[in-house]
Amino acid sequence: MADDNGTMCSSRCEIIPEEPQSGKRKRNKAVIEEIETLRFQLFKSTVKDKEDEFLVLQMHKIRAEHVINYKLSIHEKDGKKEVERANRFCVGELEMVPIVEETRGLLVDTKYNLQLQERLVGWTSEVRKRIGPSNMTDKYYKHEKVGKIFRSLPEVGTFILFNTVPKDSRKGKKTKEEKNLENKDEDAVPLGEENAS
Repeated sequence: MADDNGTMCSSRCEIIPEEPQSGKRKRNKAVIEEIETLRFQLFKSTVKDKEDEFLVLQMHKIRAEHVINYKLSIHEKDGKKEVERANRFCVGELEMVPIVEETRGLLVDTKYNLQLQERLVGWTSEVRKRIGPSNMTDKYYKHEKVGKIFRSLPEVGTFILFNTVPKDSRKGKKTKEEKNLENKDEDAVPLGEENAS
């Protein structure tokens, strides 16, 4: 016996899942449980930590009226900087100075040509609950101007600090936006060479 979609059912009408058409891994479906509007603030500590001064990324959940602080750990590999960890952090009596504009030590790449203040606002987070026996949830962050989905707070921190988005982790390849921007950069003429032809 078949249902409306042509899926074969047993006599008790249990739906038999279809085999995935492409790829080896079956994708789990998910239901969006919660959507929250976010904005961020960036602070620099005025006190020296064990290593050095550190940065605090403050996440403001607009609807819930809740603020969470994250201490950012920055890692440099092959000349590229990224946020390696974003750990919850209790500010307590710590004095912090807000960072409101770009500083030479932070700005590394300008792929999306957004100012720091533009990167701090315009965020939403989604909590998606997987359908199935595990009942696991995943949290994603999306920046409205860029339209990119970030899978973790370190990815969000890297975008806010360095104006770059992570490569597509599923394939180890660049995202379509990154490829398009690289193609535009290849067509660009270096400064001072515009009239050299």
